[in-house]
Amino acid sequence: MASWSFCRKSFAFVILSGITPFQAGAQDLQEVLAIAKIAGACGILDSAITFQASTKMSGGDEFVSRFYQVEAARLGRSVEELLKLCNDSIRIYDMLWAASEEEGDMP
Repeated sequence: MASWSFCRKSFAFVILSGITPFQAGAQDLQEVLAIAKIAGACGILDSAITFQASTKMSGGDEFVSRFYQVEAARLGRSVEELLKLCNDSIRIYDMLWAASEEEGDMP
């Protein structure tokens, strides 16, 4: 799979050039899927924080913190790098979603 920096550069080109990801070819479609997968996983991680903030479950803060640490380590990143990856992927996903709606590519 393409590296994250390659995906970001490719999507910047795709978005700025006005070419929809689906017009850009198979490699770009794989990159779209990778961004969507990362953004979705990050959404789940964010849900854990939101859940803990609203329920204040005993031991929940420690659980969420440890879960983030384990996920970051599994991906070979620091927690800060994981948070940046999440923020970047969600931002790019949102831009791709908006661009696809403008182009009428969404079902």
